[in-house]
Amino acid sequence: MEINMKIEKSERGIILDYLTSKIKLTQIDGNLYTIKIVDFYDLSDIDQKKFGNFFKSFCNERKIRIFTNEARPENIFLKSLNYKIYKSKILYKKTLTEIKPISTHLIFKPITEISHEIFIETFTKSLEDYHETDGLNCLEYFNYLKSHAGNTFNEIEWKVVFHKNEPIGVLFPQVYSDNVEEGTIFYIGLIPKYRKMGFGRSIHLEGLNCLYRMGVKTYFGSTLKSNLGMQMLFKFNDCKIEAHQNFFTL
Repeated sequence: MEINMKIEKSERGIILDYLTSKIKLTQIDGNLYTIKIVDFYDLSDIDQKKFGNFFKSFCNERKIRIFTNEARPENIFLKSLNYKIYKSKILYKKTLTEIKPISTHLIFKPITEISHEIFIETFTKSLEDYHETDGLNCLEYFNYLKSHAGNTFNEIEWKVVFHKNEPIGVLFPQVYSDNVEEGTIFYIGLIPKYRKMGFGRSIHLEGLNCLYRMGVKTYFGSTLKSNLGMQMLFKFNDCKIEAHQNFFTL
């Protein structure tokens, strides 16, 4: 079905412009985009169908995946086009105001101060049962995170966690490249045999402390809705729910 569609492309986004309505796609990472619809429901039913079908075909050809906050009207729009939710996450937020004490039994060493072999072994084991790597192996996923950090990457801030001289996990606190007063923890993980032993809360708290020392004022973190353990860590460390996020694909 041919329609008079204007397509604007930039380095980070795409705008589909039809009659009085727009659909804005902003690239987050790879083929993952956020979406914003503008005046779509002001169109006639026929034009809504035309625009919706064009959008669906456009995204399908480019294998575009989309995420949006659950409360936004874009959820209804995507579901009306038979998009399916393949992942749901909870976004948390916390204002950082001070350093808080953690367990003295844990030692955090920068990845620059330990051997490559120990780091890779610890990181690899910590990734067991972790489902956010999109099939990348340990080194590939590390390089992906490093590249995603951009010009704010500082290898001194990425740590391996030790308990009684044994490496038990990793912690990657990261300042956002587009706003240095905001940050997140790119990855936090424990070797399986050290999970459910109470280490997670202290490691996450140290991640928040690291961000505060780096000048971050606002922390954002997210986890799958199915990850009840991580949700408890956010709660323990006084992080508040900011939004529920749905990830869509055809």
